[in-house]
Amino acid sequence: IGELAEKVSLSVYPNPNNGQFTLGLQSNEPQEVTILLVNVLGEVIETSGQITIDGTYIKNYDLDNVGAGVYFIRVNGENGVLIQRLIKE
Repeated sequence: IGELAEKVSLSVYPNPNNGQFTLGLQSNEPQEVTILLVNVLGEVIETSGQITIDGTYIKNYDLDNVGAGVYFIRVNGENGVLIQRLIKE
């Protein structure tokens, strides 16, 4: 996880959800990250590409195209990785 957890906070709500949820990232200094949605097999379902967070970043997701189950939000940064489990009912 490294230093990223000290510099960026991650929230996902509601969780569990029906496929519609909000991801929030908060950083006190500029951070370049990539956000990945990954299934339990490690397959990437969706990716954000490289984004810069400086302050608050919020993104709404709609996962109607994937089945119910457990997924992971993975935030890759230059200082480490944050992972949050997500449950779609």
